[in-house]
Amino acid sequence: MREAILYYSKSQRLTHAIKIAKDNGFDPEVMTLSLQASKQNMVQSANYFEIKGKHDKAVQLYSRGGNRKKAMDLAIKHNLTDMIENISTGVQEGDDPEVLKKSVQFLMQNQQYDKAVEIMISLGNLDQALQIAETENVTLKEDMALKLCPPATQDPNKKVQRIETLKKIAKMVKK
Repeated sequence: MREAILYYSKSQRLTHAIKIAKDNGFDPEVMTLSLQASKQNMVQSANYFEIKGKHDKAVQLYSRGGNRKKAMDLAIKHNLTDMIENISTGVQEGDDPEVLKKSVQFLMQNQQYDKAVEIMISLGNLDQALQIAETENVTLKEDMALKLCPPATQDPNKKVQRIETLKKIAKMVKK
């Protein structure tokens, strides 16, 4: 069987190689092959590992396979803090907002405020991001500060508010 897996993998028939490895319980091979395979195969293998109770492998494959929500839910459910942190640090603009919110909650609980502020900015929660950055003494990077700056306005009330916000941002950037 291992020989068949080897030949299938050498000929880039990873789906077949993974199926044989799963059918014979060759979990290390399933993991290795899945990491080289398509996202669809990664998610299918993640499901395989989830059923087998190998949650760390399932989380890794769900995340790499593009199903970050499932990866985050599973990691939280089984308290896989390292995996949660990996998912949280890998978030990007455009990711599922629910995953981003869970990432923020995790980061806040673990006092990783700078990363939480970055994700809040990407979610568009600028007031909350600014408040946390201020209360937790987060040093703002230039790109973060630029995203937090409110747009110019002609409204006199909003002008005053904008100036106050810019002063707060300037203080945090100065640190």
